[in-house]
Amino acid sequence: MLILLEPLRAKVDERVVAIFFRERFDFLVSMRALQARTLNIIDVAQLASLLLDGLNETRRVTHVSVYLLAEDRPAFASSTAGAPSRCPSSTPAPPAPW
Repeated sequence: MLILLEPLRAKVDERVVAIFFRERFDFLVSMRALQARTLNIIDVAQLASLLLDGLNETRRVTHVSVYLLAEDRPAFASSTAGAPSRCPSSTPAPPAPW
């Protein structure tokens, strides 16, 4: 019986959120669309760019940063959206002594 009512409960829950919590519903729809767009992307730089743009489009996220390991040096390169980048690259922490 529970298996039959689960899809109905999910639809009712989605409608309640759409009616009473419109901003949250719009954010969830945007995240689902972003998830669908990033599903088949293999290039890391393209994926980071798409994530930054997609999260910036929602207008719910104020600052977004993606740190990727730089190819030319042992540091992390920053891709930032929403605010000026304060740290274009960051060196990794030294390994723990133990």
